[in-house]
This record gives sequence, C-alpha cells and structure tokens, in this order.
Amino acid sequence: MTRVRLSPLTSALLALTVAAFYGRTLTFGLIWDDFAALRPRPLAALAAAWHGPWDPGGVWPDFYRPLSIALYDALFRLLGHQAVALHLVTLLLLFAAAWLLGSIVAEECDDARCGAVAALLFVT
Repeated sequence: MTRVRLSPLTSALLALTVAAFYGRTLTFGLIWDDFAALRPRPLAALAAAWHGPWDPGGVWPDFYRPLSIALYDALFRLLGHQAVALHLVTLLLLFAAAWLLGSIVAEECDDARCGAVAALLFVT
C-alpha cells in the first residue's frame, strides 16, 4: 500500500490560507484574559491541575485544563508577554493542526485531495 501524503503545494496553500485569514492577528496586542493565562505557575499548581481546578484563585470556572495551563506556562517562560511572538506560535499551531488533520484524512481516504479539502475547511 502506498502512503498518501499532502503535497508541498497543498502545504504552501494551507500556510497562505492561515496567513491570509489570520495573519492580521500579529498586529493585535494582548487583552485581560491573556495576562491572566500567560503567567508563570509553580510546579505544584501545574501538578494540581491534573486532579482539580486549573485556577485555584477562583477567577475562572472549574475546567479541567492541565495541558492548557502547562502550555500557557511554557509560552510565558519562553516568550513573556511578547504579543507578536505569542500570536505567531498560535498561527503555527493552527497550521500544524490543519496539516495533521489533512494528512490523516488523505491517508484514510486514500486521496490527497480529500486531505487538502479537510485541512482547508479546518482552517476556514
């Protein structure tokens, strides 16, 4: 069985679509909830999020979000409150998620075009 993959042209089109639709977010600053989420957390707080609320201060609802707060902590430690860099990471993650979805759909459908359509629909 031959492995079906997204073409480099599809990847480029996907990147251009992400840039065209969401590139302007690079000019946006951060807003109040960004500052609440993007902050350093002690290791105990990161560990506690696996079995309790992610915000022990009670500002946010009791959602179970251990991976999200770990990502927020890592992003803050790497980038601080640099809005452009943080938004760029988000765009790269969107591209990666769309590309992975397209790759899976292409493989499952045995048709790269189906994968490309799925990835582009995901981005839009």
